[in-house]
Amino acid sequence: MARVKTLERAAEVHKTGYYCYAACLRDILEYYGTKLSFDMTFGLLGGVSFYYARHDLQFPGFAPFMWFAGDPGIDPTENLCKALCVYHDTGIDADPDQGWETVMRFINRGQPVMIDIVFNSQYVQYLNVPAFIKKNLASMQPTSVFERTASGGQRCIVYGYDLDRDVALHIEPVIPAPNTIPIPVLKQLRSDTSCYFPPQNRWSVFYVPSGPLPLRRAIRESIRLTVSHMFNPPTFEPLSVTVGLPGLRAFCSEVGDWPALYPDPLVRDSLQALYVVAWGIGRGQFRGFYAGFLTEAAAILGEPRLVDIAGEYRRLAKLWETLAKLALVSSRDPATGLTGQGPEDKARRRTLLDEVLEGESAAMERLREVVAGERG
Repeated sequence: MARVKTLERAAEVHKTGYYCYAACLRDILEYYGTKLSFDMTFGLLGGVSFYYARHDLQFPGFAPFMWFAGDPGIDPTENLCKALCVYHDTGIDADPDQGWETVMRFINRGQPVMIDIVFNSQYVQYLNVPAFIKKNLASMQPTSVFERTASGGQRCIVYGYDLDRDVALHIEPVIPAPNTIPIPVLKQLRSDTSCYFPPQNRWSVFYVPSGPLPLRRAIRESIRLTVSHMFNPPTFEPLSVTVGLPGLRAFCSEVGDWPALYPDPLVRDSLQALYVVAWGIGRGQFRGFYAGFLTEAAAILGEPRLVDIAGEYRRLAKLWETLAKLALVSSRDPATGLTGQGPEDKARRRTLLDEVLEGESAAMERLREVVAGERG
């Protein structure tokens, strides 16, 4: 086996993106010759959704919990690969050494590997981010919100290695420049069992057909899937987990009462997470990304109604950002902002949540009308 191997094209085609699945898949598709935008890739992965967990029996310290994108319950790469006729192979290895051997084997075949990793302060120390961010995260105590809610599920790409330096060549979706991570550290981050959603040395590789992919069909099927899962969502155990529009309705009816329903650390963590997803990674809880997808889809399909619906999602993104700002205020003091109990707080919350729920329902209804009229 080679001591040094680099798939240079993987680094050359990399573009940043703030939803790890979409950013990794965009890069990998372009590596194999298919160039899609981040927004298009996001839409093909399953688009917008809503997942609301009042209490999770597996992770009782991680509630209330919300997520806003993808197909609830399955790896969203399944959606994109099925729609585009791309084959992918995914596996879990028993131990870190075996997991690293698997990654090297694929790299030696010329295949960049998408891996699952735990996102915590140790991981950030090896990213090309400003020094002050690394310093702040390194100073955090294990009881800090960042460490307390560290979880697997973060996707990134390994595109090479240097055994003489004992490092892996790595692409983190939100960072413009590739990184190097010591191989022992990477093994630890891939096999961490103390976090939420342990990564389990998970890996994925992709086999992309040469020639044009069936993009028009893939767009139609992806929109149909998004509509289906918002109106007719799957059922989860425990029953306190609800998704789709029913989950959104539950969230809107209960978020103001979170301080009375959950202990203080959980409430503050969830309110802070609501803000981070809106402003840090999600562009209005991913609604802005979906607006971009629908705008591109309108031109490809020749469907002008999607342009108008994209405008509705841009408005929803702004509403979610406003809601997230209030959530940040509440994360510092739950008696104020989104969870405040004063008359003005309640009135502002009700107006905003009603706008969100009505806007989400109306936009999805319009999408349902579009796909209902599709033929072929």
